[in-house]
Amino acid sequence: MKNKKLAVRIIAVSFAVMAFFAGCSGSDAGSVWIPTNGGVKYHKDKDCSDMINPQYVSLEYAEAHGFEPCQKCY
Repeated sequence: MKNKKLAVRIIAVSFAVMAFFAGCSGSDAGSVWIPTNGGVKYHKDKDCSDMINPQYVSLEYAEAHGFEPCQKCY
């Protein structure tokens, strides 16, 4: 019985991990870089505009928080 419960837990964790990473693609087309020290533009490249400690977030998050596309990157 213990082995069966353990197997069920392992399968559940495996499905949770797969669900977490579902939708992730190699290009990360739905993710952008946003500045953490001021600024209102989101970027394709973390090195654009000399951002300090940029944060990698979903495009939806960036737009929901008022960020707009960088004219250099987009």
